[in-house]
Amino acid sequence: MSKKSICIWLVLCIVGVINSACGGATPTSTQAKIVPTATPTPLPVSSSVITTGNAAQIKELAQLGEGAVRHVAWSTDGSQFTAVSDKGANTFDSSSHKVVRSVRSSIPFVNNAFENVSYFSPDGNLLANANSDRILVLDLQKALAEQGELKTKYEFKVHLISFVFSPDSKLLAGLTADNRILCWDLTNGQLRSETSIGRPDLYLIAVTSDGSMFIVLGRATVGSRPIYLIDSKDGSEISILKSSAAIRGIPTMSSNGKLLAVGSEKGVTDIWDLTTYKVLKTLSIGNLINLYELAVFSPDNQRLAIGDSLNLIYIWDVQSGKLVNASSDFVSNLQAEMGTGHTDTVCSMAFSPDSQTLLSASFDGEIKLWNAADKAEIASINDLRSQNSTINISSDGSLFATGFSGTNIIQIWDTKGGRLLSTFEAKSDLMPGFAFKGIQFRILPDNKTLISISLGGIIEWEIPSGKTLHTFKDEKYSLESPIETSPDGKRLYFYQADKSKISSVFVWDITNQQVMQTLSTASPYSVNDIAVSADGSLLAAAVDSKVMIWNTANWKVVKTLSGFKIIVNVVLFSPDGSRLFTCQPDACQLWSTSTWKKTATYTPARGYGALRASGFILSISPNGQVLAISNGGNYIQLLQATDLTVLKDFNVADNVISLAFTPDGKSLLTSSEYGSIRYWGIP
Repeated sequence: MSKKSICIWLVLCIVGVINSACGGATPTSTQAKIVPTATPTPLPVSSSVITTGNAAQIKELAQLGEGAVRHVAWSTDGSQFTAVSDKGANTFDSSSHKVVRSVRSSIPFVNNAFENVSYFSPDGNLLANANSDRILVLDLQKALAEQGELKTKYEFKVHLISFVFSPDSKLLAGLTADNRILCWDLTNGQLRSETSIGRPDLYLIAVTSDGSMFIVLGRATVGSRPIYLIDSKDGSEISILKSSAAIRGIPTMSSNGKLLAVGSEKGVTDIWDLTTYKVLKTLSIGNLINLYELAVFSPDNQRLAIGDSLNLIYIWDVQSGKLVNASSDFVSNLQAEMGTGHTDTVCSMAFSPDSQTLLSASFDGEIKLWNAADKAEIASINDLRSQNSTINISSDGSLFATGFSGTNIIQIWDTKGGRLLSTFEAKSDLMPGFAFKGIQFRILPDNKTLISISLGGIIEWEIPSGKTLHTFKDEKYSLESPIETSPDGKRLYFYQADKSKISSVFVWDITNQQVMQTLSTASPYSVNDIAVSADGSLLAAAVDSKVMIWNTANWKVVKTLSGFKIIVNVVLFSPDGSRLFTCQPDACQLWSTSTWKKTATYTPARGYGALRASGFILSISPNGQVLAISNGGNYIQLLQATDLTVLKDFNVADNVISLAFTPDGKSLLTSSEYGSIRYWGIP
């Protein structure tokens, strides 16, 4: 469970939202949304099975999914709004909330180790895409109007450390490595000004619409980073703003250039008056640490919307410094916010031109519209929902299932055509639309059933209708758990701690809907991963800094691998069951299952250790020759599975969440942090 999830859980417990002393919740299923699809266009097919001999030739063959919604913006008359994702843009009618135009782009709108960074103009008309040696300004609205590809409007050959649009979208300013601020006029593409600054280690955060002043963050010091107001004519410092606490997020300037919102690590937001250089208001929500992530002023500069670290949105009246439609009851406020907010980080917000409606987008893929006067939710659009987590491919390779991180939503896809067949969700009574790590699931060998476990229970689903076949509700099995199924689809393995706090692996009889065996780990620590050999005879569980292996015929412990210096969070059997892979955050090992001797060790290059608490992500080819491994970032390596030597390494546009080889061994599927599913194979 992430730190953010734990924080939300504790807050809910404290205010008494969770019933039964923070016990589990009962899930309720919903009928699947069957997605109508056109006649499928077959995806490119890998020419051959992936082996040690051709692994170096692997390339991306296809990509599915919209990717994350990264920016939202209104049209000038408020009749439409546009959501830009990793693969393009969709324009919605603001009344019907239906897509009216779409455009796709070959340019990835992703921050890839700062080598490819994109920002969108406040009016939603332009996209600025920067890499190591140039910045491209692309005409998004023209592409939408013509239903064509995004094309370059201007190209500026310069490397920028940071860059911003002016509030009216007519200027683009960028900071270079040698401390110059360049400002271009976007009506003609000409360089408007070049300003040298005497201070190093700066970050450009704003430029006024008239181009007269730049706002930059200074070098981090004890207490806070100073904010410098720079005169564009000569680079002189107009004023220095010093916050009382460390600044959090990127400060936001109002459209008239007179106000600046600055969030802090103390959980408050200061609104600075840029004409007097003094704090006008300090915004604070009682004793709640409201950690600022991003903010936006309304066009009339009367309201400020803040997205915080708990995925919530608060709308403030700037003059009074009070929340819009605030209740005197803090607990009621929190319950209301938690029940209607996003389930992941809010990445973009925009007020309508009349300042009456707030549009928000989150990495959970949902777009929401709010009444700015009373914070009432007007609509929620999840057509672009993204953020895949696990990929699970059916035993015959014809289907695969993906889940959404932070939700209980599952999607079923046709592997060959890349078609989305259905979407369904297990809802929790804990909080509508609220989940922690996400649902865990497996497609059973009959290709007609999917089994899942999440907060509150185990559910069997019919594929593709999403009809609930069986539901088992028990608070004892309410925690999220790594799961695995037996090869014959008759058993489900998952983890839970008993009343004495000792962790156990439960063996669930899928046919009879009951626990048939409880395997104690004799440890208070969590089970981090579970693996089953291809013939079903061995079960392995990673428990803290050891690995336990059971014989599934008599449920006796065959071997306990110990001596690991740190936590083991991944276990995986080779297809023939002769090898077992174990991983910690900084290394992986290969073991012989006949002697239980370690035969090889993989140590990633410096800086490429596992980035996630769940550790490395692994998948082995069906022929047992190639092991795909990712550190949870945008880095993948293909290893020779017999000795863990590197065959190929490559980067993906965004962070990898899951890897899976298809049963025919010809393709590797990857799911990304922001919703894209990629097919890799031999061209």
